Formats: sequence, C-alpha cells, structure tokens
Amino acid sequence: MQNFPLNIPINQTNTTFIQGRFLYYESGSAGGADASIKIVITGSDGTEVILKPGQGFRLADSYTSLTILNNKNQAGIIGNLVIDDGSFFDNRVVGNVEVIDGGKARTMAGGAFMGAASVAPGAGLKAVTQLWNPAGSGKNLIVSQLTANVGNMDGYYFAASQGNTVATIANGQSKKIGGAAAVGIIQCGPLAAVVTLGIPMQSFSLQAQSSYTFKLTEPIVIPPGYGLVGYPSAANNPAGASFEWYEEGIG
Repeated sequence: MQNFPLNIPINQTNTTFIQGRFLYYESGSAGGADASIKIVITGSDGTEVILKPGQGFRLADSYTSLTILNNKNQAGIIGNLVIDDGSFFDNRVVGNVEVIDGGKARTMAGGAFMGAASVAPGAGLKAVTQLWNPAGSGKNLIVSQLTANVGNMDGYYFAASQGNTVATIANGQSKKIGGAAAVGIIQCGPLAAVVTLGIPMQSFSLQAQSSYTFKLTEPIVIPPGYGLVGYPSAANNPAGASFEWYEEGIG
C-alpha cells in the first residue's frame, strides 16, 4: 500500500507513476468548496474517473501514470490517495477529516480569509465598513467572526446590505500567507447619517478607544450582490471593523 499526498491548486494537476490495482481517495479538503478530483489514466484506455473523498475504483491491469486534476476548480485541494494491490479503503478517516482540523485544512487549501478597515468621518457622517460580495462572483462568503472598534463611546451595529456605496479598500487577504486574494472585498468610507443601512443583525455598546470581537454561533452567509456592513450609532465617530470568513463555490 502506498500513499500519494495531494496538493492541487486551482487549474493545476498532480501526477503519480505509482503502480497498483486499486485507487482510493482517502481524504480531501477544499476549504468547504467542492473537493472532487478527476483521475486520468494514461498508457491504458485513457479512462477518466471523478471521485469524492471516500470513493475508489479498480485500476487497469497496465498503465503508465495517473494524472489527478482539481475537478471543479473552486479552491485548492489537499488530501491523500492510497494506491494498493488489493482493495484497501477506510471510510473512518473521511468521516473525521473536517472534525480533526477543518480550519487548518481550509486555510491550507486557500479558502479562508480576513480583512479590516476603519475611517474617521466628518461632521454629520458615519464611519461605515463593509464586507462586500460582488454580483456574479460565483461564491458565497461564510462569515465566522466579527470585530468592531470605535474612537468614542458608542453603540455599534452590523447589518445586511444590498448597496455597494462605500469605497473599495482591498480584496480580503488569505489566512495562508502568500495565498491568492479573496473574492470578498473590504470597503469603508463616510456616509451621511441619514442613509438607511439596514435592520441591525447584531448590536452592542463600546467604551471609548475599545474594540469587541465575537464568534458567531452559526455563520452569516453573504451571497453574490450582498454585503455585511458595520457602523457606529453616532456621526463623526472614528470607527472600523474586521471580518473573518471562508468562501464556497455556488452549485
């Protein structure tokens, strides 16, 4: 029995020349995205097989190599193949992959992100920070943690948003240092205090020059064309927010 570790970025492949009679996709994670792989067998009849974690198949009697592709290309995939002369499989491992360290696997696959911004508004203006999911992105943003900060003692709110009304700062940054940037965009800017920012989903009070971080019991899902906006109660109060999220392909 031989193990072949997988690390397949988007639009990339892995190739192995290990010989055997049975292939088993023992474990795989794409940070919450589709982790299916395509196996192309060369040197025999050119068979192509798509596998999800926990699935396997019997190999041809003779082949040259196995090329493993990221099937949906929604996020990088990390995992392990087992190639054996018998018919080895172990579903127990598949059932525990996300439980053991799903967060680490998601980060290593390039699917977890962070971003923050703050603004000092003028008189009559509110400091607004937003995590925005552009229309047509093809992904949902799954928000797991929020942080807010204010300059002066104030209430602070997070609300759903359908408006892309503040300036873009940058795309979210990968939690895997050096990884590809997020689809989700961090935005901030001053808005007139009379602008309607949506019904608050969360609110709390903050002391001057303080911040508050909370983890969500269940995550907030931001589909394409929507955002999650944070803002203080009072105008002319320097404030900001940071967001932690991961991204999943739609469909």
